[in-house]
Amino acid sequence: MNTLPNLILLIAIIIGATLFALALIRSRHTVHNAANTGTHMQITRFAEEAVALRNLLMMQGTADNQVLIADGETRPIGIMPDTVDADNLTDEPKAIELLGIAGRTLPMVGAEALDVDVDVYSIGTAGKVGALPEVDGTYYKVGRTVTACGGDGYIVEVAHHAPVAVVVSGS
Repeated sequence: MNTLPNLILLIAIIIGATLFALALIRSRHTVHNAANTGTHMQITRFAEEAVALRNLLMMQGTADNQVLIADGETRPIGIMPDTVDADNLTDEPKAIELLGIAGRTLPMVGAEALDVDVDVYSIGTAGKVGALPEVDGTYYKVGRTVTACGGDGYIVEVAHHAPVAVVVSGS
């Protein structure tokens, strides 16, 4: 009876099949990771201009890897929780927390006094948020206040979402 050689052959087949399966799984993960660019709650970009205040709304800059302070007329992409000196624009990229994707409320800089539970929009040229202006134009709603804002330059906590264009006309 050749049970011992058959047992050794069976063990060798099981070990070989296990190693083959592990190699196949590993190669699938490698291909998957190489093809996937990922999902990010924040990205990094270089500032094209000095950023004097933290948590200003930012918009896409002139290059793919750059941002500008949001001007109220262009769709913002997120906030920059840092400052940038004019002398250090190309030193290192800064984090941009993406609107509608960052997994928490975001601090933003208010342009005016705001109550709790008020819709806020990207207004003006300074990257700040405020209530919907009455002046004709296109503004981007970015969320709703979670805390009150004391006035221009004060921080307000916002339950954010992806920017939504709102047109005001006929004032």
